[in-house]
Amino acid sequence: MLPNVVAQRHDPYHTRILYGDHVIGMLTEHPDHNRVRVLFSTPTGRRFRLPDCDTLSSGTASLIVAALSYHYQPHQITICKADERFVLRCPTCHGIGLPHNLKYGTKQAALDRAKTDHASLAGHPAVLVDRPQALPPDVAPDNAVPSNESRTS
Repeated sequence: MLPNVVAQRHDPYHTRILYGDHVIGMLTEHPDHNRVRVLFSTPTGRRFRLPDCDTLSSGTASLIVAALSYHYQPHQITICKADERFVLRCPTCHGIGLPHNLKYGTKQAALDRAKTDHASLAGHPAVLVDRPQALPPDVAPDNAVPSNESRTS
């Protein structure tokens, strides 16, 4: 049985691949080349480049194979008071250097929007908890392209 995988066209050249509610990668079609760039996202949101593919289908298959080696779960987030505003805090995203400087005017606004805002920025769903814990760090998939960058866009 295939996992719950959905391809969402982001623009004419980019397609987001979701595994359930988690973005597992981005495929980029090069208009001047017959190649598809494959960027994989681990459960923490760290991104790794995988080898280019010939088609969107083969790029999607490459992402699925990589994602099956990981356990995807929501990020734990919380709302903190900062000055006169409320701030979304995600220790998992903070740990990989993904900035979340989302501020809300009221606690209710933060509670209403934090999970949705986190998902749209990080590509991973979130759960609100009092004392959030970061997901354990993940390593690159076996077929990642060697790089000295920990985060590729």
